[in-house]
Amino acid sequence: MGRFTTSKYKNAAPKQLKREHLVCGLRVNELCQNTPLACGVDKVVFAGEGAGIGVLDVGEVGNVQPRVLHGHGQFVRSFDFSPFEKDCLCTCAGDGLIKLWNTCDLTCTKTLHVSEHVQQARFHPVASNIIAAAERDNLVCYDVTKQKQILSAAVPCTTVSWSYDGRLVCCGGKSGEITISDLRAKKKVASATLFDNNKDVHHEWLGTDKIVLAGFKGRERMFQTVDISDLPRVISSLSYGGGSGNPFVKFDYDTRMMFCYAKGDHRYTYCEVGAGGVIKENWKETSREAVKGIALAPKSSLDVTNGEVARLMVLHHNTLAPTPYVVPRKSYHEFHDDLFPETRGDVPGVDGEGWLLGNDGYRELVSLNPASKKKQSNGQSGEIEAPSAPVEEAPEPLEENEKHRQILSHLTEGQSLYRNIEGKLSHRDYHFHGLKNVQTVFSQESNGFQIGKHYGAHLMAGSGGRLGIIDLHNPGNNNTKQLELVNQGNPVVFQWDPYSADHVIAVGSDSSLVKLWKITDMDTTPALLATFEEHSSKVILLQYHPGVAGLLATCDAGGCVVLWDTHNMTMINNLGVVRRLYSYVLGCCGRLHSVLSRQVRRSYSERYAKWHR
Repeated sequence: MGRFTTSKYKNAAPKQLKREHLVCGLRVNELCQNTPLACGVDKVVFAGEGAGIGVLDVGEVGNVQPRVLHGHGQFVRSFDFSPFEKDCLCTCAGDGLIKLWNTCDLTCTKTLHVSEHVQQARFHPVASNIIAAAERDNLVCYDVTKQKQILSAAVPCTTVSWSYDGRLVCCGGKSGEITISDLRAKKKVASATLFDNNKDVHHEWLGTDKIVLAGFKGRERMFQTVDISDLPRVISSLSYGGGSGNPFVKFDYDTRMMFCYAKGDHRYTYCEVGAGGVIKENWKETSREAVKGIALAPKSSLDVTNGEVARLMVLHHNTLAPTPYVVPRKSYHEFHDDLFPETRGDVPGVDGEGWLLGNDGYRELVSLNPASKKKQSNGQSGEIEAPSAPVEEAPEPLEENEKHRQILSHLTEGQSLYRNIEGKLSHRDYHFHGLKNVQTVFSQESNGFQIGKHYGAHLMAGSGGRLGIIDLHNPGNNNTKQLELVNQGNPVVFQWDPYSADHVIAVGSDSSLVKLWKITDMDTTPALLATFEEHSSKVILLQYHPGVAGLLATCDAGGCVVLWDTHNMTMINNLGVVRRLYSYVLGCCGRLHSVLSRQVRRSYSERYAKWHR
């Protein structure tokens, strides 16, 4: 009987992150037949537009511009990260090429010329430099170092997966047939037809003798577990309902957690698979957007100190959603050994030549405990011998899981102290009403209303280029409590000097003039301090420097940018013309400024750095 034993992972639940913690604005190629993404320790890759490969850093959030790898002439069909080199990525495409990439410096390191019918390529789980490729009617094994074919078998093969120990390989064909082969012995171990639809069968090994399969029976999508010694008998099955999207499965051997999804559906399912192959459904998760692909993050990148036992990278139409699965515990201060068994390290058990000669090899297990003294770096482990002479000690680098714990902590716990702030409308007695001739229609360049430390300013309707001044400490009916600044030309932009104690306001008008006014009080006529006449067209931008007193920047419609010293009432520099200028910002550092033009180009300059110093 297929009885299922209660598991400690049965209560693992997904932790949905807010939208600001997702990666947005991606352009995903939805024509990829296999899973269109893969997740490594530091990088996430996905099928981009055309034949491009998008590359993201783990931990990136918001609207990001992914880096793109170009090297294939047709759509990329599969992705796979090396289990031994975290920056090594394998891709294959319909142009008949298998390429190995370094995702750190975005370079192609190896190119294998294979059949144009290649559908999928996967690294060997134990031996280094070995790749198995599914080439429709043939299963081919390549030595990456020698860049040549070493083994092959004539079997229907559009999908491929290695057993946990790397001895056997499973192939799935479009006719619903699966074939288990021992490439080194050149023999077929078992085969059976378990599905009856002309679509790919996707599969993952549950160890060394059992496999979980995903395919179609008629229009119904099914997930089935089988024992390779007793084909075609099905141990356990899970129906995923009708639909046209291909079903896929992801499995974690250490925790026996399995994730099922179908491309194009708005849901995915978390299951557990017992030692006997029995499937138990634990959690169904729905999403607003259709799921295009799911990848499992490597175990070394999990936040183990917070109970994260798995992390899914869920790809949608234009977003990537990191989804941690967390087991609830009363306390997360200590490492929970029962949740995190030792997992395979990144040191290969045997090299390619040794495996080809019959040596199976074995990958050593490593602990996920951050406090563990066992460290792995470039395939080496052990204690570091102390130097004979005293030297200055450098700070120890963060453990891989500690680094990713900080990344996840930033995503989930970095919330503002002001997130619950609420605005409250003050009583009517504190409102300003009865203002005369308020201008309600003005150009898009104008800010319309500005406030300083003591006074406020607003545009006034009518002729004469008037600007109304109100006392912010005297609310109520301001019908008779208002000053007027009369400018030569209609005011467009204006701003109060943030550092002046004399309540100085700068006003730029459509007559190309910039005027500085001093407001003493509401009973005294405003004094005109200076008039700047460097511009030749309407002044559309005006800004005081946020960190330097007496520095004013103005821009006109012709794109001319000018810096002024408002203490000495002199021009500092004319920075030239920027065509089709939209926005101008002074940097808080006091040395840089930014210009945004129609070409969406930001320009930085240090022309006034010497003056600032």
